[in-house]
Amino acid sequence: LKGINFAVGRRYYTTVTACNTADLCSSVTSDGVIIDSSPPNIGKIKDGADYIDINYQPLRSYVAATWYGFNDPQSGLDKYSIRVGTLIGGNDIISQTDLPLTDIVVFPNITEPIPTNTRIYVTVRAYNKAGLYSEATSNGLLVDDSPPIFSSKPKLFQQLGSRRENSIIYRSGMKITWEVSDGESYIERQYISVNSHKGGEINSTSTEIVYTAVPLGHDRTTICEKNENFDDRSAIVQI
Repeated sequence: LKGINFAVGRRYYTTVTACNTADLCSSVTSDGVIIDSSPPNIGKIKDGADYIDINYQPLRSYVAATWYGFNDPQSGLDKYSIRVGTLIGGNDIISQTDLPLTDIVVFPNITEPIPTNTRIYVTVRAYNKAGLYSEATSNGLLVDDSPPIFSSKPKLFQQLGSRRENSIIYRSGMKITWEVSDGESYIERQYISVNSHKGGEINSTSTEIVYTAVPLGHDRTTICEKNENFDDRSAIVQI
């Protein structure tokens, strides 16, 4: 049959009738076929197993991704495939691997360590039931497997309420300084606590924090600090 203008997205059935010389006939009908000449609609890829896109991770043997938005209104989706590489669309870390219809994948035990200081990209390809496909690539992530580094430990700032080294005269305020850095990612958050009283924890990305309205006991002359520092992929360093 030629010259038939089939409509996209509609199911067409074929019926065949056979008749013998006694003019007896029987018919059979196919289960139908849908005309789909377009690939699936392209979705979005997010690095990491959570529902937020991550920019850094601490592990060199682990890759995960989630995605959404792939769909095909004519024939529907049939399967996905995924590959991971150091280039957009590359597969030098994980070669093309078929997946069922899902929206998440995790590779927890990659044998060859993922390189650091190199952006890692996840590419997902969606196939429809006509065999056509479309694909999308994540914006990439970096591996940072080293914790932040302190170049200067927390110390009492002597020019604020202090008359001698490591002592203060104010009961309602003190100032502590330190220096910390991370060359692979960056400092996302910091926590500092003073163990001469209960509580006293604050969140800040500042390298200089001033405590105010913190009542200290009269007999407390030495302040001990504990600083826990987090970079963007949640490695911890403590002094």
